[in-house]
Amino acid sequence: MNFHLIWALVVAGLVATNCATNARLESAQTVINTYKKDIKDQKEAAQKMLDEERAKKEAAEKALADLKAEQEKKDETNKKTVEVMAGKLVAAGRLRDPNADRCGGGGGNRASEAPAPTPSGDGDKAETGGLLSVQLTQLLSRVLRESDDINVAYASCRADSMKVRGLPVEPPEP
Repeated sequence: MNFHLIWALVVAGLVATNCATNARLESAQTVINTYKKDIKDQKEAAQKMLDEERAKKEAAEKALADLKAEQEKKDETNKKTVEVMAGKLVAAGRLRDPNADRCGGGGGNRASEAPAPTPSGDGDKAETGGLLSVQLTQLLSRVLRESDDINVAYASCRADSMKVRGLPVEPPEP
């Protein structure tokens, strides 16, 4: 066999193998480029979706902050109203006994009730004017203030809850 012939066959085989490998590489590169384009498109779509969701979140946070500020204003108004009413309830620092006899006979004890016995002592004269004792007035005032604070807090929480749920906020019943 001729050396040149063998050499030509080897070179022809290498060229054929190289062409096949090159075709496979080009095919693989086409697939890779397709995947790269798909990934790029998915990243762009994901970024757009992320931006939209971030905008929605920020809008919801702003709306919630606005609702909170509005509710805090209403709460402050309610607290002031409670303080004013509590001030009107306690006349001259003491509460009146609703069952005490009053001048003019209107709205006092019923005729069939026996008058309550008055305890003896130096401080009794002030209680006979229809005022409750200082200690009882303080206790009742404290309990009323605590219950009013609870009512204001409940109204605030209920209004917040209704607004967050998107339900109409109805004014509390008197």
